[in-house]
Amino acid sequence: MANQTQSIQDVQTVVRNTAGAMSMADPFIANANKDEIDFVMNPAQTGATCLITRPATGFAQDTWDMTGNEGAVQQQTQTFTVDKQIMANITASGADWATRLVNNKPLLDDFLQANARSIAIKVAQKASEKATEQTYRCYHGGLTAAGVAGGVGAINDMTQIRSAANAMYDYGVQGQYDLYLDSETNNAVVDSGLSKFTLNRNNSEAQSWLIGDTENLSMLRASTLHTHTSGTIGNDGAELTLTNVNAAGNQLTFSGAGAAGTVNANDIIEFQSADLYEVSYLGQVPLSNRKVQARVTAPAVATAGGNIVIDVELGNGKGFIAPNAVGTEQAFQNINRALVAAGAGADKARVIPDHKVGILAQKRTYFLGMPKLDVMPGWGSASESVNGVSLRLTDGSDFQTAKMMKRMDCLAGWCFTSETAMRIALPA
Repeated sequence: MANQTQSIQDVQTVVRNTAGAMSMADPFIANANKDEIDFVMNPAQTGATCLITRPATGFAQDTWDMTGNEGAVQQQTQTFTVDKQIMANITASGADWATRLVNNKPLLDDFLQANARSIAIKVAQKASEKATEQTYRCYHGGLTAAGVAGGVGAINDMTQIRSAANAMYDYGVQGQYDLYLDSETNNAVVDSGLSKFTLNRNNSEAQSWLIGDTENLSMLRASTLHTHTSGTIGNDGAELTLTNVNAAGNQLTFSGAGAAGTVNANDIIEFQSADLYEVSYLGQVPLSNRKVQARVTAPAVATAGGNIVIDVELGNGKGFIAPNAVGTEQAFQNINRALVAAGAGADKARVIPDHKVGILAQKRTYFLGMPKLDVMPGWGSASESVNGVSLRLTDGSDFQTAKMMKRMDCLAGWCFTSETAMRIALPA
């Protein structure tokens, strides 16, 4: 079994060397807020939780009377959970090979770096996947005509990038943003920009072939974006008609789904009615240029007659909240009018088809927690945390089979707040 002191030196060296490499390798690690996750647990383990602060929401009412409708602002919290343990192993078989691996430090370092890199990729992949579970707003390049199967339109122009940022700004999320896009989208936006007469930007982007930062937006090229698979309703281009809304506003019944039509968890429903739009999360300002959207929280299948009941949420578990009956403001509303179910004026909706999940998020509101693991008792084991990235390295050997083993692992949890992040739906 490896020497304990050597294990400590290995893990310290590996973590310190790979923390920087992880940061450069993927922006989902480099740009995460790793400072404000305060876990109180001993020992660290999957399932551990803590609370993070979500943006306050509400509005101020322009009245001086004491009717009880003077407005309100509500502070919110969200549970952050460590939900994954990620590990990678090195196994060196045969006495000669194991000896060479132990005694050849450059070779061993190469193995350890490869393990750390594979862990970093898994951490980054999960971040984009987690965004599909925690966002209900989506910017996309357009849908096919109703009833026509197809995917989302491409994001290939700087004007679209700015439109997405404007949608975030209008919603009430101001300050600096991070935009996570894949290489294909980056290339298409750069190529499109070169045809515009913007000499300074074109010179810079032509030399680097990377979208440059603009105003309050940092462009981040990510190679680990998750692809969300939508149900058949979205991919077939079906247009749904609303027939019922439950009292909580979180369960919608539609017709027009087709026999056995499906939605998947984390699909996004987008209403098509021109007079139905979302309101900003702070100030409750109606946004006439933003369609109402909601995230599907559980899979569902339509009946033979094409009727389907879909569970939805609009951030932090909220259902649809319309202004009250007399038309005055209501704290925490998220749509400008009540949904219309049944009849000639019933609201129509579409489901966003398959898409690769790009992300636009306010800086420091995407959280990554990697709490430090305890050492493994009875083994050559050590654990280190550097710049919010924690790794554990454990050494062992099996003398009967002449195998030397090293295991590197970490704990990780991810969190986006739905008010300050939205998907950028890219062609799958």
